[in-house]
Amino acid sequence: MLERILEPEVMDTEAEAMDYDAMDFQAVNLAFAQRACQLGPSKATVLDAGTGTARIPILLAQLRPAWQITAIDFARSMLVIAKENVIAAGCETQICLEFVDAKQLPYANGSFDGVIANSLCHHLPRPLDFCGR
Repeated sequence: MLERILEPEVMDTEAEAMDYDAMDFQAVNLAFAQRACQLGPSKATVLDAGTGTARIPILLAQLRPAWQITAIDFARSMLVIAKENVIAAGCETQICLEFVDAKQLPYANGSFDGVIANSLCHHLPRPLDFCGR
């Protein structure tokens, strides 16, 4: 069995956030967003855990105008860029960015119709705990 090597839980320097945002994940992000839209209803409240710079919630908002998305991250530098990206995309009314630790979600059960986490589990020491919640 391969040893699991975690990435740092938080990529929180300005340089890390800028480098992450500059990576070309467009094709895979679009495929992820399209699949999420296929699985979800036409109107929904969605939690995006580990949103990074909010590229996926922006795609979701564009594909599903009736979705309200709460996008959380535990890296303030990611959220700074995420806010810029959300504003540039004109999605401020659909996407709410919050500084939240995904390991300690402050939301009551049933607060969301769906939860997505495209780039989070490989940062968590116990990802099944998160997935089971």
